[in-house]
Amino acid sequence: MSHGPSRRQGRETKRLSGYSARRLLDTAPPPGTIWVGSLHPEVNEETLRDHFSEVGPIASTHIQRTADGTSRRFGFVNFRRMADAEAACQYNGSRMRGQKIEVNLKTESRPASRRSDLPVKNAGRTIWIGSLSPATDERDLHRVFVRYSNKLQSVRVERDQLG
Repeated sequence: MSHGPSRRQGRETKRLSGYSARRLLDTAPPPGTIWVGSLHPEVNEETLRDHFSEVGPIASTHIQRTADGTSRRFGFVNFRRMADAEAACQYNGSRMRGQKIEVNLKTESRPASRRSDLPVKNAGRTIWIGSLSPATDERDLHRVFVRYSNKLQSVRVERDQLG
């Protein structure tokens, strides 16, 4: 997987974990998407599908992983209908593989339970991007995103225990 410059529609963008910055800005989650966190490390896409299948038809499931394939302990379930995604939120606090999970409707860039560190005045103006290459820093992100908005105020890269 290349992390160097790429050409798309005549514009140069920097690759960030396999996705161009332009694609990250252009894509929004399907309307029936839930975020599922605090997953047991052995939970996979099939486990997610089985756990939520009684709610309604599922279009797809995805577990976020590190470059070496280790689970980042959160994922997404894309339902075919928004009503099913809303109903799935009732699973918040349920157990999967013996571990209590978090479930939130994916309507924002980060689930509300994870945004407590952000000031209210910045609500709606923060973009959260996961699975960045460990080599990505604030300058890299600033160079990419300043092209799309002259109102870019700050860029912050937060690292978890994995780096």
